[in-house]
Amino acid sequence: MIIKNKLKIAVIGCGSIGSRHARILKKKSCEIIVYSRSQKANADGYITFNDFDAILRQKIDGVIISTPTSMHLEHAKFFFQKDISILIEKPLSSNISDLNKFHPKFPDNILIGNNLGYHPGYLKMCSLLKNKLIGEIYNVKAEFGTYMPAWHLNEDYKTSYAANSNLGGGVTLTSIHEISYLMDFFGGIEDLEAYEIRNHSLDIDVDCGIECIFKHKNGIISNLYLSFFQRPMTRRCFVIGSEGTIKWDLVKCQILVSINDEKDYIQYDDSYKQSFEKSYHYQMEHFMDMMEKSVKPQVPLSVGARDLDIATKILKKIGR
Repeated sequence: MIIKNKLKIAVIGCGSIGSRHARILKKKSCEIIVYSRSQKANADGYITFNDFDAILRQKIDGVIISTPTSMHLEHAKFFFQKDISILIEKPLSSNISDLNKFHPKFPDNILIGNNLGYHPGYLKMCSLLKNKLIGEIYNVKAEFGTYMPAWHLNEDYKTSYAANSNLGGGVTLTSIHEISYLMDFFGGIEDLEAYEIRNHSLDIDVDCGIECIFKHKNGIISNLYLSFFQRPMTRRCFVIGSEGTIKWDLVKCQILVSINDEKDYIQYDDSYKQSFEKSYHYQMEHFMDMMEKSVKPQVPLSVGARDLDIATKILKKIGR
């Protein structure tokens, strides 16, 4: 992307996701301002502030909220009504009731951070399902199992936001992308059951595993499994239709379409890491288009609220 005027963008929070956003913005020749209380941002060479008013005085074009989930809205509110494009990482908050505190103060220039919506595998699945390649959809099984202690080997996983309930952690909120794409693909959810998979091996105070059954408004039934304690990692979706099946394996970057005895393998990328790196770049390009070309957010606030509503209902079902 060629930028005529250098955009000035603030990144609020410089953890793993905030650092990724800053790195991508740097590659796209943006001027980066970071809000962080740690020394890491300074060490990485970014202009840093620990005061929101000071950041606003820098006349920024956009802001990215990438602090822990429970702080998203509290930090985002400082930039409402400032004619600034806002990207809020998903999930919007740790509870749907938090949204009521700010409605109707939400501006219409909020983009919900949902990099999976720009992922090459996701886009291919959208195309296959839209074209009804396997006929009428009957049933769906989605899963994302990962091992939290292996996420950042040089860090104590117990101190991460995902491992702490007061920061909005837990597998339901952290892996909300799976809930989101199930509704993107198969429509809204009208009823659900959820069960917590108890696992004490990680010694953290959040939900580490869940099994859910969703009844979508169009009659489709989907199943979702999420966990923080699984080795090796799996991330996939299996769709059963009247004419065949579709298996999407995000780890292998592969989609298998089976109709009768014919199988078609679609290899959409070379590696899991590479496919997701692309998704973050595409998302950032869209966010920059919001500032430069005044395009509407691809993932608006309403989608973030929709996903958080279902996540909150799951947590209520399992007593969290």
